[in-house]
Amino acid sequence: CSDPPIVGHGIWKGKMKFAKQLQQEMYPEWNDSYIDYKKMKKVLKLQDNVPPIFSQTLESQLMKVHTFMRQEQASISEFICLLAAPGMGKAFVKEVPGVDSCMDVLDSYWARLVQRIENFRNYAALNQMAVRKIIKKFDKRFHARFREMFGVPDEAKLWVSKDDISVWLLSPAQRCSELVKHTGLGKRQLAFWVEELQMGAELAKHRIGGTLELGPTPLRLERREGAVEEHSLCVRNTFIACVERRHLAAAQRASSQPLQHSVPDAESAVGCDAGANSNDHGKLSAEGLSPAQKASRMSKCRQPVQSLPQGASAYQAKAACPLPAECSGTAFRTRGRARAFARLHAGGPPEPLVPQPPGFRRPASSAVSTGSLSSRRSDPAPPSPSPELASGPPLSRWWAEVDDVCPLSGFPVQLLPYPPFKFHVHSKGSSEAAQLLDGPFLVLKVLSTWRFEAFGRPLSTVDIRAIDAYMKRCKLGPFRLGRAMTLLEQDTLESRRELEALRTRACRKLECLKHIQRVRLNRWERRWASIGTPLQPWGQLGGMPSEGVLAEAGLPDGRCRR
Repeated sequence: CSDPPIVGHGIWKGKMKFAKQLQQEMYPEWNDSYIDYKKMKKVLKLQDNVPPIFSQTLESQLMKVHTFMRQEQASISEFICLLAAPGMGKAFVKEVPGVDSCMDVLDSYWARLVQRIENFRNYAALNQMAVRKIIKKFDKRFHARFREMFGVPDEAKLWVSKDDISVWLLSPAQRCSELVKHTGLGKRQLAFWVEELQMGAELAKHRIGGTLELGPTPLRLERREGAVEEHSLCVRNTFIACVERRHLAAAQRASSQPLQHSVPDAESAVGCDAGANSNDHGKLSAEGLSPAQKASRMSKCRQPVQSLPQGASAYQAKAACPLPAECSGTAFRTRGRARAFARLHAGGPPEPLVPQPPGFRRPASSAVSTGSLSSRRSDPAPPSPSPELASGPPLSRWWAEVDDVCPLSGFPVQLLPYPPFKFHVHSKGSSEAAQLLDGPFLVLKVLSTWRFEAFGRPLSTVDIRAIDAYMKRCKLGPFRLGRAMTLLEQDTLESRRELEALRTRACRKLECLKHIQRVRLNRWERRWASIGTPLQPWGQLGGMPSEGVLAEAGLPDGRCRR
């Protein structure tokens, strides 16, 4: 069938009478479904007093429009389901003879859907304008207010407006139509906008059916698991406290505080998998392998990926277990940051953020980017912070006061442009403080060398999840150790190619990072030398500082001496 033309682009131009303009802008196939504006005008002219027949006629016209809206919305939803169904391209190609390209057929069908939604939006706009015009004529004819005398009919409240159609249906459909034309943009974006379009159709369905109450801000619908008939309505407000969220996100990046739901402890992470045993370093099952053992089965850099045995499929990057309701939200994050602030300055008033003496070393509790949570010490609960501390600003660039050196890169922690990663070197129950590391350097080094270990112990699955959460939270690039392990588990030709490409990019990025850190370190040393305060050597970039270099610098514990 031919594509429906787009109507309604010239609505209300010039000084033409609305009745003529309405007749011109009508979609020809829907002429009988519009409000009969001329009939309503005749009813007004034939009555001298306030006629109740006008209210009855208006209600019948509103019911007619509401019934057509329900039918058209159901038809659009069915069309969307057909386009979103698996294998939709091959089915449409069979229906259109002489067409070989699947994407061309999909492009034409998405364009038809966009035109149909635009016609539906213009239909709603014309009928809404017709109702306003005829009620205005009633008020002028009888010197009374129709809404005060008869009220707004219930059918008018169940209409879907043109703005709702634009937000719920038209915008997602246009995005899908654009993404189908450009196949190189990826399937994830198309799947996202198709889901948004389906949710918009559900919202329109519930609005017309009278089962959706909208608030003052835009809402979004979420589907729950189950059959199509069992989908329940779950509305989420996506525009509440936007300014507060931006401030919280900026403060979280500055303080390097991990998300409360991103990294579970060792017991909960292991317990999420059925049949898993709680072994050291995050082993998932008795017959499964740790990430370091799986990585050892692969050859070194620049060589193809080896296939894993069948028993080595236990690694699953599952989502962290959700927190209880009392442990989520803004108040919980604010209290946690205030407690860290109170512990840092316990016993006196808050100290100003000034450079500390050479012997100063920040307590381990102030470094908040955690690695393996299984090695966290069981400290007594701190006292409740005062309102002044809870409402005060968070610490910014706290690592600028730390005199540690990253043992992996040899780069000073206080010169890092991003928060360091807190890695627990020893196992659970150890009293040793956590080590501050250059997080991106650790990730790039592991991907380049394919050795999932640090400080002589293998990286556990909890460590990998914590590192990935840290990289995502601080926006430090697309490199994820969990993604690499997932590709290793898939063991397909595409996964091998993607894994090799990921490791190649990691090698290049690591060399660039070494060069950047070397240049920054030389520039910083020259700056201190110009003011007459020379610095001792920091060690060699790109690897663990040797004991000889640290001994010559007088830094047995890896700290800088001015």
